Amino acid sequence: MLESMLRRYDLENINDFHNALREILQEIALAGLYRGGFFEKTAFYGGTCLRIFYGLDRFSEDLDFSLLVPNEGFFLDPYFQAIEALVREHFGTVMRRFVEALQSALPGLRKEVVDDRFRFVIGTLSHVFSGTFDLDVIPGHIACEASDEERIQHLIIFLAAGLRAPNPPLGSLSASPAALPRSGGVRDQAGRPGDEGMKIRKEARR
Repeated sequence: MLESMLRRYDLENINDFHNALREILQEIALAGLYRGGFFEKTAFYGGTCLRIFYGLDRFSEDLDFSLLVPNEGFFLDPYFQAIEALVREHFGTVMRRFVEALQSALPGLRKEVVDDRFRFVIGTLSHVFSGTFDLDVIPGHIACEASDEERIQHLIIFLAAGLRAPNPPLGSLSASPAALPRSGGVRDQAGRPGDEGMKIRKEARR
């Protein structure tokens, strides 16, 4: 599925690949939201909408939505399940094969440790390729003058070292679901799911 979607793009460099991958992930998220009935209550608008539906010649990172009817109690959390179901349907078998290959290559690690580290790898790759966080916001940060290819090699070394690290002590992976949510994103101080990664206007657009 991913390969066929990438064929639509003219990929000349690593930035083209990053942008294509981001847009494909956006489309997968939108398809999952549609399956979950999300658009019965919301409208999709903004730069990404124009890009996907009308061919706007500019990549946009945000997914902007507006409720059709004002609802301060609306949250994204129930709809993430539909996205997860779509991802499992199309990528679950491939991801399971990756985990099995890691377990075979790292026989000294417990199964639950390999599973968690695979999650870390996927999360790290998603974060790096999304390009949504710039360390320039940190005082005293010195930018790394490296090419994209050099950064990728550095990333591979970093991830490989993390995968090969020793088993953590038994019991150290215990955590409450609120502390380490496995779905639905971050939660606020009251334990409510956040809308991180997507912008939702909770007042109706006119």
